[in-house]
Amino acid sequence: MSTPTRGFIYAATGEKWVRESVTAAAELRRVHPDIPSVLFTEQSSAQSAHSHFDDVVVLPEQRWVRSESKLWAVAHSPFESAVFLDTDTHVRADVSDLFVVLERFDFAGVPVPSRTFAQPLHADPSDVPNAFQCPNSGVLAFRRNDATKGLFELWWDLYHADMETATANGLSGAMDQPSLRVALWRSNCSVLVLPPEFNMRTLHHRSRPTVAVGRVRIIHGRPSDVDKLDRRWNRVETPRMLTPLMQYQLRKAWQLAPKKLARHNGRAWRATAPLRKRFTGR
Repeated sequence: MSTPTRGFIYAATGEKWVRESVTAAAELRRVHPDIPSVLFTEQSSAQSAHSHFDDVVVLPEQRWVRSESKLWAVAHSPFESAVFLDTDTHVRADVSDLFVVLERFDFAGVPVPSRTFAQPLHADPSDVPNAFQCPNSGVLAFRRNDATKGLFELWWDLYHADMETATANGLSGAMDQPSLRVALWRSNCSVLVLPPEFNMRTLHHRSRPTVAVGRVRIIHGRPSDVDKLDRRWNRVETPRMLTPLMQYQLRKAWQLAPKKLARHNGRAWRATAPLRKRFTGR
């Protein structure tokens, strides 16, 4: 039997993240039952995950840390056209357009919502212009060819260089997106910037201006009730702001408040913590 030309890829190490990938894959299957999904995981988790995916690929035996399994998975995709999904993604509507655009482009991703480029102790060479946006690595579409092969090899090397720098400075690990941005800039890939509806982050969505146009197709995060959030975000499909306006206004007002005075009364500061977190995202 020949390998399918397109499919979805997950990577997870450790039972906690494997369970999360199973939940994500189940949601995906409800939307795309005919497109295969593959999980890359370590030997100890392969058996428990096998019945939930079309295939489970066992990672080489080593100590996998941070995003290493993700980088390995995309570099060893069994599909001609693939969509990588983080374990905390929720596919809520048809995303087959991601495969269609790969007929013209080598790589596609949604920019990081906060437009963050530089990170301390991460790759940030001067040859990469600020106009070149950093894709969020939780949803990546790519086709298998020489250009992406070179991209993923370079990403692997740059990511591990960042890991070494972080470790040398007493940190537990490094982010994978700064190195991906540099690798993309230096690669020969044709890159498409996707609209945010294909990777709508929930992190700080209450406190940052977040806009959608059309159906939000992939919700990326760990909301307490993803169905409820889906219904609210997709009540209409016209251009709209997903950030609750009152919460955004309260956050801006809080930024202007004299924080030193607020902190002066420690008891009041602690007592209002849940309310502040809800309305300001902090």
